[in-house]
Amino acid sequence: MDRDMMEWMKPFQKTFDQDFFRNFNHLFDNNEQQNKNVKVNLYEGHNEMLCIVFLPGIENVEDISLTVHLNTIEIKGKLDVQFDNFTLTQKEFDNGDFKRTIQLPYVVREDKVDATYRNGLLIIHLYKQMSSKQNEHRINIKHIDE
Repeated sequence: MDRDMMEWMKPFQKTFDQDFFRNFNHLFDNNEQQNKNVKVNLYEGHNEMLCIVFLPGIENVEDISLTVHLNTIEIKGKLDVQFDNFTLTQKEFDNGDFKRTIQLPYVVREDKVDATYRNGLLIIHLYKQMSSKQNEHRINIKHIDE
């Protein structure tokens, strides 16, 4: 949430608690909210990195768009969890489009990226780039069933 919005809310904070305002955050900064819903862990090795993305409920990896450019990963997709003849009574995760941009600590090779999806985790294996010439490249994701 930007600074102007925080200033605007100050007079109302005595009347309404933080939970009240949390219900309206998505109206003010949808991209920020979408990014918060996609959880990521980064693991570094000597010249390589693992990016683990928590994406439960994806049935078809073709619905995920994964691109790598220089020191940035962008993940987009859609999560659609619905159950016929049931009404949602408690909501703790969002359905719909998601997008997450991840800044990496260094430039990675786009020609040597492996991505797999297993048990709700998107595992992206990246390697440090030793030269500076790169172009954006879409990565294919393999689905592993157990």
